[in-house]
Amino acid sequence: MPTGKDVYCEKPLTLTIDYEKLLRQGVKERGNVFQVGTQQRSEFGLKFLNAFALCRAGRLGEIRRITCAIGEAKTGVPFEEQKPPSHLDWDRWSGPAPKVDYIPERVHYMFRYWYAYPGGPVTDWGVHHVDIAQWAIGVSDSGPVSIQGHGANFKIFRTDTRLPLASTSSARTPTVPKFSSSTTRVRSSTLVC
Repeated sequence: MPTGKDVYCEKPLTLTIDYEKLLRQGVKERGNVFQVGTQQRSEFGLKFLNAFALCRAGRLGEIRRITCAIGEAKTGVPFEEQKPPSHLDWDRWSGPAPKVDYIPERVHYMFRYWYAYPGGPVTDWGVHHVDIAQWAIGVSDSGPVSIQGHGANFKIFRTDTRLPLASTSSARTPTVPKFSSSTTRVRSSTLVC
C-alpha cells in the first residue's frame, strides 16, 4: 500500500485488533482501495452460491439454528527443527508471531493449524463456513449481536505444544437465535504454541 497500489487480501486479515487498527489507519491515510475476502462464495462449482440462493428464496423454511463444523486437522508432535530453505525468509514469514525455530509443519498449507499464525482452524478455515452462513441469512454486513466461546481439555506434549481437545463458539444474530461452530475431535484441534 505504501506504493499506492490497491489491495485485495485473503483472510485472515490480522491476528489482533491492534494490527487491524494499524491497517485501517494506513488505508485511511493513503486512500488505497482495500478489500478482504474469503474466495469461497464463488468457488467449488458454485455450490455455495446455489445454497445461498436456496436459503434466500425461502426453500429451506425458517432457519432456527446453524452449525458450522471444521474438518479434521493435522496433528502430531514432536516436529524436527530444520534450517529454513534458502528461498524462505523465515523471520519475515513469521511476522509478529513468537519467534520459534523453523519446522516444515509451520508453513505452506500446514500453517493454518498453528494458533500463532491464522489463529487456528476456526479462524482460518471456519471463517469460510461462517461467512457463507451469515451471507445466506442476510447478516453479512451486521454479523452476530452476541458471541460466546468455550474451549477445554488441553493436552501438554513434550514440545510444549498444546492441543485443545474440544472448542465451541456460539452466536446469536438478529434472525437466527443459535449459530455455532465447533471442533470436537482431537483430529480437528488447533496446534497452540
